[in-house]
Amino acid sequence: MFAARNRTGGAKEDVVEELSEDEESDGDELDTFIEKDGATEEDYEQAKAASDARKAAKAARKSAGRKSSGGETKDWASQTFEPSVIKEQMLTAKDDAIRAQDLPERQQLKPRPAHAPTDWGMEAMWIFDRIMEEEITRCIALLLTLTFDHHLEIPYIVSQRRDDLLPLLRGRAEEARPALTEDGDNYQRLLRRFDVIDAIMEWDERYVKLELRKARIASALEQAANEKGESEQGHVARQCMELVRVAYLDKHVDDAEAKANLFFASLDANSKLRRPGRKTQYDAHVKRGIRDLVNMSGPTAEAFGEAIKSGIPSELMANLTPEDVAKVYFDQGYANSDEVMQAFVNVAATEIGAESEVRKWFRDEFLGHATITTQPTPEGTDIIDPWHPIAPVKRLLKMPVYILQGEQFAQILEGKRRGLLKVDIGFGDERLTSVIERMEKAYLSESMSDLASTWNEVRRRVIRAALEEHLLPTFSRETASQLALDARDALNRACADGAWNYICHAPWRPANTEDQDIEVRVVAAVSGSPATFVALDSAGELVDFIQCHTLGRNIGGPGNVGGAQMMNQQDEIQALMDFIVQHRPHVCCVGASGMDSKRVKESLNLVVGRIIEEQPRAIPEEVSEIAVHFVDDSVAKLCENAKETKAEMPEQQPSVLRAVALGRGLLNPAAVVASLVSGGEVASLRMCPLQDSMLSKDDRVAIVERQLINLVNQVGVDVNMASAHPWCSVLLRYVGGLGPRKATLVINAVRTTEGGVVDSREDLKSALGEVVFRNAASFLRITEADMLDSTRCHPERYEQAMAIVVNALELEANLAAMDKYERERILQKVFDPKTWEQKVAPLILEEYAEYLESEGAGKSLEALREIRIEFRHPFEELRPPWMPLTAEDEFALLTGETMHTLSAGKLIQCTVKKIEGPRDGRGARAVCTLDSGLTGYVEKYDVSDDQSFSRIEEKVALGQVITARVKPDGVDVHNFSVQLACSSSALHPDETLQWEQHLHYTEANGYYSMVKQPGEVRLKKQKSKKDMQKRTFVPRNIDHPNFQNVSWAEAVERLDTADIGEVIIRPSGRGTKNIDCSIKVYDGVVSNINIKETKKDSGVGNLGLGTPLIIDDEEYEDLDEVMARHIEPIVSNVKHMLKHRKFMRGSAEDIDNALKQQLARNPGIRPYALGVVEQRVNKGMVLFCISFIMSSSGRVHHEYIKVIPAGFYYRKMEFPSVDRMLAYFKVNCSKPPPGARDMDNGGWN
Repeated sequence: MFAARNRTGGAKEDVVEELSEDEESDGDELDTFIEKDGATEEDYEQAKAASDARKAAKAARKSAGRKSSGGETKDWASQTFEPSVIKEQMLTAKDDAIRAQDLPERQQLKPRPAHAPTDWGMEAMWIFDRIMEEEITRCIALLLTLTFDHHLEIPYIVSQRRDDLLPLLRGRAEEARPALTEDGDNYQRLLRRFDVIDAIMEWDERYVKLELRKARIASALEQAANEKGESEQGHVARQCMELVRVAYLDKHVDDAEAKANLFFASLDANSKLRRPGRKTQYDAHVKRGIRDLVNMSGPTAEAFGEAIKSGIPSELMANLTPEDVAKVYFDQGYANSDEVMQAFVNVAATEIGAESEVRKWFRDEFLGHATITTQPTPEGTDIIDPWHPIAPVKRLLKMPVYILQGEQFAQILEGKRRGLLKVDIGFGDERLTSVIERMEKAYLSESMSDLASTWNEVRRRVIRAALEEHLLPTFSRETASQLALDARDALNRACADGAWNYICHAPWRPANTEDQDIEVRVVAAVSGSPATFVALDSAGELVDFIQCHTLGRNIGGPGNVGGAQMMNQQDEIQALMDFIVQHRPHVCCVGASGMDSKRVKESLNLVVGRIIEEQPRAIPEEVSEIAVHFVDDSVAKLCENAKETKAEMPEQQPSVLRAVALGRGLLNPAAVVASLVSGGEVASLRMCPLQDSMLSKDDRVAIVERQLINLVNQVGVDVNMASAHPWCSVLLRYVGGLGPRKATLVINAVRTTEGGVVDSREDLKSALGEVVFRNAASFLRITEADMLDSTRCHPERYEQAMAIVVNALELEANLAAMDKYERERILQKVFDPKTWEQKVAPLILEEYAEYLESEGAGKSLEALREIRIEFRHPFEELRPPWMPLTAEDEFALLTGETMHTLSAGKLIQCTVKKIEGPRDGRGARAVCTLDSGLTGYVEKYDVSDDQSFSRIEEKVALGQVITARVKPDGVDVHNFSVQLACSSSALHPDETLQWEQHLHYTEANGYYSMVKQPGEVRLKKQKSKKDMQKRTFVPRNIDHPNFQNVSWAEAVERLDTADIGEVIIRPSGRGTKNIDCSIKVYDGVVSNINIKETKKDSGVGNLGLGTPLIIDDEEYEDLDEVMARHIEPIVSNVKHMLKHRKFMRGSAEDIDNALKQQLARNPGIRPYALGVVEQRVNKGMVLFCISFIMSSSGRVHHEYIKVIPAGFYYRKMEFPSVDRMLAYFKVNCSKPPPGARDMDNGGWN
């Protein structure tokens, strides 16, 4: 049949390298903020009820038999448990029906709509026209046939029918197999994604929606055509029917619908079509007969469409002047000829705007030449600095829309949604002039008579109206919608890549142990109060845990005392050492979350070092030392309150659940992520920027599920292990053909067998059914039994696999006559690496593939090659090896800083902690602390441009909050430090402009403009010429640039047009022993801070400034110090608050309504937002408020936040940053604030 030959490097003998090609690069959800410290009593009761329901259902099935007792169990369960519990445990009649039907579960949950098209060839052509090349249309049709006619899922198709679909399996360059060796060999396989097939299935959904829409509209139009006969309406209906029939895109259907809507109110096939019932100007004018005038006095819209396409204008012209024609319609309610001509323009322009040929021509013009222009609003100017996420699109000038990338438009939409950007899509002036000329040439008469000139003026008005009122608005919206769809697709791909990165790496293994079977034990640690350490066995099950209250804390830091705490820390280090010695882990991991976790890792390193010195026998034999790594704990954090994790370990604290998930992430990252899907927690996983802006929670969950399906079916699932360890069983849901319900059938089938272990894939066939088993079989791994069941080989190809074995070993045995033991003995020989290299690898499979194809088995060469490789490495690890975090990743996770918050050139706020003198060849410097805990250094020469000072203390003081700029290459990710400069030249606005130009005004972004446009900044209003109101203050003689002799009302008026953060120091109405500082906090909100004076001279000197000055019991030498140490830090904190992603514009009522809408859309979340406090409350201090909903009742609570120089004062506590304050709020929001009343004087839920 086929022979074993030595390879010579010939093309036919080579294992074909997978085709690859470079992939083309390319509704705001408030996050759930209640992060509970532990499960509530309600959670425990619900978990217990769910457990009881499962046990009861299982007991009922065992006692009465699976098939006969279904109804009784259902009745008993419905009488015993809440409907929500029954639904959650999938015990409803619908769930039973899904289990019973022999179809893939996901196809049952998302069935193809009734009357959906089944012409796979036609659909293949439709999809191919959008994303494919012509020669693979057949492959698309076959893919659709296998999916919908044969009920086969994508994992089965790409693994078992790959020979027929090779053009669709082209993937990314980085996922392609390496080049062949010199000997023509390459058996390496890589984990990969099937982007082309995923795109086809997405377009399939769009195609179905389009065809159903076309069928509905065509049916309605056919009904109209039959009813109206040969009338004009009947003619229009038949025209629109033809447009719908040939429509390939939704926008083509829109063209037909736009024209039909002028004549018919409804396109519903179940209702009788009639004239529109709405009252528009067009309808009113048509009713008065103006449409007849339009048709008689010039080209109809249809004729204009033909003329603009052919370039040949119509010469139809009325015999009378417009004024004479208009007189005929005076008795129809028009007062004069101008009103008649305006009605003429309205009707003609409306019909031109709805004419399909005109729309088609204009669409091509618009898409080819339309441009997009953006500019920041005044608020955007305040908030968007050069490092802001949407800064690259802050000021685009006439950028062609066809080169705009999806990610860019996503940024634009986010800026527009937040009120930071203005966006305009339209023609440039020159192109608009050209379009008008083209339209006028097709619509105006070429005659030179006076009559023609008069009518041409009216026609010009028609063209202008058609453009300005119909075509430009319509296609601006259509283009924006298409760009939004492209942006959504781009975010979809970016999120898919982000989700893939969380799950795609292999489990952690010690170095140089790839060929060894090692059962890895893990100790995982998370920081907190206390820090938690858990020990996991090789199966990921929790063995033990320990909590340490001092590890991770800076015991020797400021404000902490040593003594007893230091002794406690030493005791806990010894306890941790005993813990690690007892459980002998191969690896320790620490969740990288905040600087506290850095100290936890240092403690672990200390303990491991002591173990190596004092108890080396505690180190596992497979490794030379116990590795300690930082690990991204983004997934583990979500597991703290995840539904599945709590159900598995309801008695454990959230910190233990988090640590367990962290450790399991080293053993099976996909299983940990999969456990977050059913409860929807995975939607909160940060997969890409802006994911919340355009992708709903369901969209994000679906993206993760698609990636899990892709990965799980390439890696496979050990059925017996999944049955024994519930946390691993979640992966069964993503096996081809299975889902949550059918995965449960598999688990039950395993557990009901003798010993709780299945020995063969065939044992599962009866539980699943023929079709589902066919989809799932090759991805279900069963070890230590039938050797073929431990490979990716599908049972339907076992006969072909054995044929390869027999031929490789040159046996004469009859395959059908072999018993089980003889087959296993032969397979053991083939699985031996030496035998495989000598006998299996040289086989020429092409001959066998040709024989199978001649016997009607179809193409199978690629499948045979996969079988051969499986003999070499059964279920070979395809995932890339686990890699430790880079220094940059650790820096970002530990500090929370990103490229948008800490980059070279960015202005930041920091607090001076100490002054260091010259040392080790460097000069003196100021040591500062950033909000994130990073250390900043300001060298003496960067403190001031004036270098005449001798001591840094002359320029900055300890405890002073200063503004500084990050120097180029100033961020040291290894030492967690930042080099800063705070000299006047470094802080000058021109320096920021230079950074903006460097970052954004580049060749790659040539449409970015550095020129500010009108409307970006608030215009100063001219002073009123009215007499000044009677002064309520005593004018003062104070020399300071911010001082003005104005009243409170005048200060508010002047600040109304100023930028946010502008300050006016003015006399106080309280007398000459006080002055006031008025700060613009927000549009329409000015806060007032009272400054008390002390020493005053008598007489006229009483009108001068009395120093020192006092604010809130804090003394300041003069107004400069007040500005530097008090006012400027407050202004900086105000701007940080306004820039925060949780800040919401609008009044308190607007914010309340927005939160209630969020709760209505997603009752499972508890939304919150930051907002400004109205001016009447904001007079004595700078206040913001946090508004939030605590329960499903929808009641909105409000609490004040006071802005202070050191940060924010909330619930009688100070916080250095908004994020730190919100972190405290998330944990303690359920507790009543001091006084147990919110600021509305309402009771606390």
